[in-house]
Amino acid sequence: MMQMSVLLHKSIENLLYTLIPSVCFACHCYIEDQYKCLCPNCLAKVKRNMETKQFPKELGYIYIESVVSLYYYELVVRDLIHNYKFREAWIIGRYFADIANKIIREEFPYLMKVDAIIAVSMHRIREKERLFNQTTFLAGKLSKLLEIPNYSRFVKKIKNPSPQSLSLFKERLVKPANSFKVSRKADLKGKSLMILDDVLTTGATANELAKTLKASGAKEVHVFTIASGYSAMKRLPRPNYKVKIPGEIAT
Repeated sequence: MMQMSVLLHKSIENLLYTLIPSVCFACHCYIEDQYKCLCPNCLAKVKRNMETKQFPKELGYIYIESVVSLYYYELVVRDLIHNYKFREAWIIGRYFADIANKIIREEFPYLMKVDAIIAVSMHRIREKERLFNQTTFLAGKLSKLLEIPNYSRFVKKIKNPSPQSLSLFKERLVKPANSFKVSRKADLKGKSLMILDDVLTTGATANELAKTLKASGAKEVHVFTIASGYSAMKRLPRPNYKVKIPGEIAT
């Protein structure tokens, strides 16, 4: 039954491609490969983000072991993500999942060892407005490609905070909004997890989710995103960066 469903899905995709040929989401030229979203010229303009961050255990207010972002959030990638989020272009989600699968296997094999993937969930009000949760869709695709369980269903966003800004970043590090809730059905004890998101803005949301996951028993939490701003990785504290936490003595 499952095999018949896959064959039917592929047949419908091929028919749609015949009727509506694939085009580049950036320059709108014709693309021969129906599973690609960018032509070779536009793909050449995409800039890889080669920055990665790892954090020592003694940073008590950082709950993330490492952060990896594939691209910088600019030009072609920004347009792709915008189309994916607001126009429900699911083919872009599948495209991102294919790229993430390839790069994780080749460049970040330690992420293959995580026990589960968890998407940064969207508040139900925002999800109802958009009718599409791009991160959950991406997590589902990547989970199958990497053969890693998808635990996104066990995490809910219970608060809908205002958009992030750099000025609020340090404040949110030391005084999180407690926006996430983990289901009692989730067994996270001793597990290594990978948080998945489309864009890393300040890192405060991912850090807050990581804190919630560790409070529920997770041992390690890594973050993987499709894109980040040029300064987003730098906003996360370096090992010698100190934030004065209210009620504690600064050292």
